[in-house]
Amino acid sequence: MLIRQLRADHYMVSLQVNPFSERLMNAIVSYVAYLGKTFWPSCLAVFYPYEHSFQLWEVSGAAAVLLVISLAVICLIKRIPFLAVGWFWYLGTLFPVIGFMQAGSQAMADRYTYLPSIGIGIMLTWGIVYGVYLLPRENLRKIILIPMAAIVVITLTVLTFQQCGHWKNSISLFSHVLHVTKNNYKAHDAFGVALDAEGKHKEAIYHYRQELKIQPDNFGAHYNLGIALVQKGEREEAIKHFRAAIYLRPDSEAARRLLHMLLDEE
Repeated sequence: MLIRQLRADHYMVSLQVNPFSERLMNAIVSYVAYLGKTFWPSCLAVFYPYEHSFQLWEVSGAAAVLLVISLAVICLIKRIPFLAVGWFWYLGTLFPVIGFMQAGSQAMADRYTYLPSIGIGIMLTWGIVYGVYLLPRENLRKIILIPMAAIVVITLTVLTFQQCGHWKNSISLFSHVLHVTKNNYKAHDAFGVALDAEGKHKEAIYHYRQELKIQPDNFGAHYNLGIALVQKGEREEAIKHFRAAIYLRPDSEAARRLLHMLLDEE
């Protein structure tokens, strides 16, 4: 039986791979990116590839947003203390997973916002209550608050329905991930495995090749591409990729076994 490689990253990344300067820039940008996705949860992905180069405007713009909000809530801490509570809850609870201790190859992960988003919820909930009671008349509060609440609930319901639809199966999920991210080698890999499982080897081969363009030294891409090529009858090229896989991971018994099988058939 041909076993494909699809592995999750749970390892600690060294500073040689991701220097501290890269981690700092990624952290600054991610703080604002998480904030944006909290208010407008679209273009969500199961894996966000790590960018090893950042635009100056991107980092400086994100830093400016964080600084302005932090200064604003500090200035208002006596009048509106819940803003500071919520904001520093968000910053503090997100800090352990923001990437200074990098576990895995992702730049960010939506699941990391479950606890930090409570802080944003505190700011919004108490902010709405505070704003409503500033309105002069009770009937005016109802006229404004009820339609606004309805719009928010309907919008979030539609976005949730759309997002759930992407999880119908692996093909729809990783097709969406490739649509909303760029240079996503893991999405190409997972999409290729899903296509292979349905016998769509030509399409799978395309995605494995795209994965190798992004990460030429990726063992799993060479291994999976070799299997797909065998199933298409392209044994000579498959042998090249199995040899590349063994070069990258000499202890892979599966790759060695498949290579010996192909060589014995010649």
